[in-house]
Amino acid sequence: MGPPAVKARLAALAVLVVFAATAWRYAAGLQEIAAVGSRAPDFRLQDITGETFRLSELRGRPVLLNFWATWCPPCIEEAPALEALHQRYGDRLAVVGVDRLEAAPAVLEFRDRFGLTYPLLLDRDGAVGDRYGVRGLPETWLIDADGTARFHRRGAVTFEFVQTMYRQALGRSIDGDGVGPVPAGGHAFDLEHLGGLLVMAAGSGLAAADPSAGVDLAAPESWTVDPRLDFPVHVLARVGDGTGDAGEFWAATTDGVWVGRPAAGGEPEDWRPAGLQGRVVLGLALSPGDRTALAWVPDEGLYRWENDEWTYLETDLDPELGSLALAADPGRPGRWLAGYEEGLLESVDDGHTWRPIGPGRAVFDLYLAGEVLYLATDQGIWQSRDVGLTAEPLGSPMRAFTAVTGSPDGILWAVAPSGDLEARDGQGAWQRQGGGPGGAGLGAGEPGGRSLGGGEP
Repeated sequence: MGPPAVKARLAALAVLVVFAATAWRYAAGLQEIAAVGSRAPDFRLQDITGETFRLSELRGRPVLLNFWATWCPPCIEEAPALEALHQRYGDRLAVVGVDRLEAAPAVLEFRDRFGLTYPLLLDRDGAVGDRYGVRGLPETWLIDADGTARFHRRGAVTFEFVQTMYRQALGRSIDGDGVGPVPAGGHAFDLEHLGGLLVMAAGSGLAAADPSAGVDLAAPESWTVDPRLDFPVHVLARVGDGTGDAGEFWAATTDGVWVGRPAAGGEPEDWRPAGLQGRVVLGLALSPGDRTALAWVPDEGLYRWENDEWTYLETDLDPELGSLALAADPGRPGRWLAGYEEGLLESVDDGHTWRPIGPGRAVFDLYLAGEVLYLATDQGIWQSRDVGLTAEPLGSPMRAFTAVTGSPDGILWAVAPSGDLEARDGQGAWQRQGGGPGGAGLGAGEPGGRSLGGGEP
């Protein structure tokens, strides 16, 4: 064999070696298994409309990658929360569902049943799920804007879990600098009306805004902060008939109970202490007509306001319950309700003994409009037409709400812990108020209905 033939064979061998090495690297890449802290494996899949989706095309935006199936009960439970995340944060977080081992018709039916609008991909042979180490369903990965896997969760997620996951994994709040008067990492506790204004109680104090003024309610500058009550306020309770702007508010704070008027609609009078100073009060309600009130002090219990003073009330409540959403039933003297982390409690003997009723989920606030009781829960806003004995979801976004209130034109207002405001119009449609894509403004009339905590002590 002459030199030219040898050279030709060596050249061919070199080509084969390079080709084999390239093929090996390609095959190894295909088999790459996802791991937190490493590059998330790229993939191509078709969505339920037949369009091709590639993960790397989302580079530049964090991705919430959720593996699921239509037959999986926890997947069914979390789907509304994923849709709520997509609606709220779709401009800064790509929510992507990857159905495992099912055909398009079943996924299409599921999408239509739950009204899902985020992308749904088909992992028909399970290969992508295998690369992400999927062992059960659902499983969720958080991938940062550079394509690195930052968090992995086995089991269902909630709206609030993803908010926390995002902050812990990416080192910043998904809400940026905050929402409305609530700074990043802050907490909104209660919401009320005063003369057509929304008044929000939060960890930073009190703030008020006019929802009919066409302002962005997600912008801090749309709110007037009350400089005289600038410490955490947990509950607002109305004094007066609850139909207009007459009367005062009672505020449950980290320094007892205070009485006054929020700084909105003119020069208000000063707030003044009204007892239990030096104590953290996490529940407060006023009983209409009989000049009584109940206040909840964690690790101590219930206090009753009567004859212009607070006295300790002997009850069968566990002092370690945490916070209580206290409320008086204006249609039945002596009946009180208390929402807490496991559901709703009822007392029919002025607060001495209590029994569980209603939905078995966390209840943070109660609002009565006519004969309908609205409940702010960890799974959206619910309604009860028998004053708490039974309740059903009202179609709000599937996330926690800390307070709910209303106006006479049929609008319901709900606030989430982050300060996000949702409003439900008279036709039953919910819409987020302000804050970029998906946000809007409904406006508000004079306050209507009655907060169960309202009345004249």
